[in-house]
Amino acid sequence: GQCTCQPGWWGRSCNNQCSCNNSPCEQMTGRCQCQDRQWGQHCEHQCQCVHGKCNNINGSCACHPGYRGKYCQEACPAGFFGLGCRKRCGHCKELQPCQIFDGRCVACEAGWNGTRCDRICSAGYYGDVCAKLCPVCKDGLTCSHEDGKCSHCNPGWIGDQCEVKCLNGTYGDRCASVCTNCSNGDCHSVTGDCICHSGYRGLLNERNG
Repeated sequence: GQCTCQPGWWGRSCNNQCSCNNSPCEQMTGRCQCQDRQWGQHCEHQCQCVHGKCNNINGSCACHPGYRGKYCQEACPAGFFGLGCRKRCGHCKELQPCQIFDGRCVACEAGWNGTRCDRICSAGYYGDVCAKLCPVCKDGLTCSHEDGKCSHCNPGWIGDQCEVKCLNGTYGDRCASVCTNCSNGDCHSVTGDCICHSGYRGLLNERNG
């Protein structure tokens, strides 16, 4: 039968001693199998990679996520993370840097969610953790995911969130039209038609006879 060599020995009869600086070798060939932090034909070199692994043939470094540089000694700069620091952080709150390993944020800027703050609020929601419902914007369009403002309002309404009804005497889109001939009534904020006070009738609000 075939011998199973004790650690540190190799060969058909296990009579050859490994020459690998305390690392094991392959039983049949004697080729060194360098342990972590060693490299070279005989595992004679110490790994210089600070935050990474050595190539066991040439000693070059493969950096862990979050680090870069010849010896993986540099942490990712603010705003970047991951392998080779090639990924950009999401929208972390108050421009705080994300975790250099996986891009996680402690908290998100308004309008963003997800562990990396890289997902925009779903349509119809805005603000911190996307918890607020959008107001009614023109034609059902969604509001700004950050601050809830509408880009346009339905006729008869104004304000950042279309929450202010046209003042009496104005109507229509952006309340830009001025009512006329409506002396004894209120002007409809959308159409401009007169809504007569009690005791008046007609387009010009004549007094009831």
